[in-house]
Amino acid sequence: MRKTLFVLGVAALGCSSDNSCDYQYGEYCGGQNTAPCAAQIINGSEWESGPLVGSWLGYGHNMDWHMHLRDSSGAVLTGTIDHYEAQISPAQIPNGPQGVGNEAQPCAGNLCEWSFQPDGDTGSWVFDVHNDSCADYYVWVHVWMQPGTSAITDGGTRD
Repeated sequence: MRKTLFVLGVAALGCSSDNSCDYQYGEYCGGQNTAPCAAQIINGSEWESGPLVGSWLGYGHNMDWHMHLRDSSGAVLTGTIDHYEAQISPAQIPNGPQGVGNEAQPCAGNLCEWSFQPDGDTGSWVFDVHNDSCADYYVWVHVWMQPGTSAITDGGTRD
């Protein structure tokens, strides 16, 4: 019991007293101060933040990635969001998740807090994925769309 309390105390102090969890923000494939875009659109209905087998995005502690659903050529993916996923890894494996010793796993809980909204400039979507922890990872994101419908819809009127 005493050991558990000590470990929890150290974790809490590490995030709060030495500013090791300062907020980080990055834009991907659009916006201002954007990171180089390696995203790709697959079959006109899927978007990946980059190749699964390759370099993933740095996903530091308290990091918020603002991801525009465009590919590296500037093409935009439109449609209605079907589903999405992310994988995280504690190490950057040069040959991707199939590499020996890779510990990639599905991203969930406070490691991947999601929000998304229409991108009024392109008719597509903007995804935010937030690492609400004090640990650093690498992230890969995959989004599936239902093609043929507009991402921007009329929200109706308020009664």
